[in-house]
Amino acid sequence: MELIPHEQFGRLRLVDFAPEAAEVVELEDWEYLDRLWIGEAIGFSEWLRPVEKPDVLGALSLDLSDLPYEMSQKVFTVLHSPLSRGMDYNQVVSVLGEPTHSHQFTSGQRSYEFRCGSQWPYAIDCTIRDEDGLSSVTIVAE
Repeated sequence: MELIPHEQFGRLRLVDFAPEAAEVVELEDWEYLDRLWIGEAIGFSEWLRPVEKPDVLGALSLDLSDLPYEMSQKVFTVLHSPLSRGMDYNQVVSVLGEPTHSHQFTSGQRSYEFRCGSQWPYAIDCTIRDEDGLSSVTIVAE
């Protein structure tokens, strides 16, 4: 699967996808992946830009269980990703290929790490719950 070019990804902003009623919180000095970021958040969904490149989106995280379905689907459509809330492990693997790693931090759910894209590589982390499938996705431009 090939997602959008990094240049297009870098211009995305959470506020452009947020429902009117959503409260978008600005983040500053946010630590993630051993770096400092700035960005936007709605609950546990975060869109992060490296402090050294404040105009370029570097990572986004979608809490699919909290965001409105229409919003998350709009994000996936813009990214050119066929992922969707509730997908099971086999459906996710059919889209992203075999995971490079997996982790289980709590019973009933597991996180899987994927690499996708050759021209524009991305690291993608998916959390899949036993009961309701794909519940969160993090995408990092590499």
